[in-house]
Amino acid sequence: MFENCSVTCGKGVKTRLTFCQYDDGSLTIDSDCEEEKRPPTQRECRKPACAKWRSGEWGECSVTCGRGIQEREVACFSNNIEVNSSLCPRELPRTSKGCRRSTCSSYRWKKGRWSQCNETCGGGVKLREVWCQDNKGKRASDEYCAATRKKPTHKRKCNIEPCIPKYSPGAFWVAGLWGECTRTCGAGEQSREITCQMLSGDGWRIPADLSACNPATKPESTRRCNMGTCFGDVHWKIGEWTACSKSCGDGVQRRKVQCQARHGKVMPDRFCRHPAIKPEPERICNTRPCPPTSCKDLQEIQKIDEDGDYSMLIQGRLLHIFCHGMAGSNPAEYLTLPASEAENYSEIYPKRLLNPIHCPNNGARNDNCDCTSYGHRYPGLTSFNKIRINVTTLEVITDDPTFATVHHGHFIPYATAGDCFSAVPCPQGRFHVSLNGTGLVVAPDVDWSTDGHSVSRQISRDALNQRVSGICGGYCGRCFPDRGEGRLLPLTFQS
Repeated sequence: MFENCSVTCGKGVKTRLTFCQYDDGSLTIDSDCEEEKRPPTQRECRKPACAKWRSGEWGECSVTCGRGIQEREVACFSNNIEVNSSLCPRELPRTSKGCRRSTCSSYRWKKGRWSQCNETCGGGVKLREVWCQDNKGKRASDEYCAATRKKPTHKRKCNIEPCIPKYSPGAFWVAGLWGECTRTCGAGEQSREITCQMLSGDGWRIPADLSACNPATKPESTRRCNMGTCFGDVHWKIGEWTACSKSCGDGVQRRKVQCQARHGKVMPDRFCRHPAIKPEPERICNTRPCPPTSCKDLQEIQKIDEDGDYSMLIQGRLLHIFCHGMAGSNPAEYLTLPASEAENYSEIYPKRLLNPIHCPNNGARNDNCDCTSYGHRYPGLTSFNKIRINVTTLEVITDDPTFATVHHGHFIPYATAGDCFSAVPCPQGRFHVSLNGTGLVVAPDVDWSTDGHSVSRQISRDALNQRVSGICGGYCGRCFPDRGEGRLLPLTFQS
């Protein structure tokens, strides 16, 4: 009798045992029987078709860049019917596998060199530039780097050890103005404040410890005064001080000092004789040094040869100006832009419509437009972290590239935009100006001129004129500030 089929599904075999025996049923050895008459010991058997794993198509990679995963569905089927997975072979086909796309953009902070310490002792600071850069070496907005790592510090303390308590060669005594006599007649006293000061790195007087100045040279802080005998016939009569003749740099104040009789008659000075002491008819005022008005002033008067930010008196107001090229003969003034480079850029858009007589997407930017990349002859995108400024006229020199970053194409001047996109109003070139934090704004009477063919523009400003943005273009066309053929952008002080 055959045993059960060797498989539970698909094609298998059944087997049985055969014996050689006599007619009475007793067994003997196999060689006593004729081999060719021996019954078969196996036969084929069939069971229902076996269940098999069925795999779907691989899905999309889980990432758009870098390393990711692809997945697919795997199920157990028998006769085209999904069945329990336990009916399929134990070895399950892979349901996922690794995949790789193009390298992802990555960002990291880049750090410039530390500047020299601004103090030799007693605590100073060093400064450096810190910016965000992508893996292609281009500058990017700080927010990309800040998403993964805190921005490194741009300043640190230095030379914190206390200064040696000895007279500093740069320290000097500064005497204040004499006060009025303590008495209107008879012997009195006048006093004044005496302070020790020294010059800061950018030429300003700053307080210093009294121990830094030589006590042997300290001016007197009190002196005798006498307006005349209280019951005498004459005495000194003083008037009010005039306004100081200068706002800085040693001006002069004057007042009337007259010898006067008891009844008000003015007498010759000789009548107010000893012990009366004639008060001073003039005095020095506003002794503080005048702030510099240019980088050349800093270089020539205060002997500064380091590039950096300095306070200057510009059109009667103090302004922070960055001086560049201080080691050379012609230093230049720049305005540092606290707003990011993402808010100070100029663009000539590179693309041109294949059908230039329409405006797709209602003029909205679409870089996947039906376009050719050979549009404007000189396209480019430029961002700025400092701009050249004429401190005499308070105008930006827009075509200075010293502190500009050209992200692609050509250098584009500040506050300039354009394209060669369409022959109908559909501008794509953009510029953005942000003077936040500088103390300056765009002059309200400034407009933007255009040149080219079929030019259109859209200029918008905030209420303070600190931020100005524009979208300009044509076939081909551009817009630019309407002064100096686009080379100048007038500014004014924020009110």
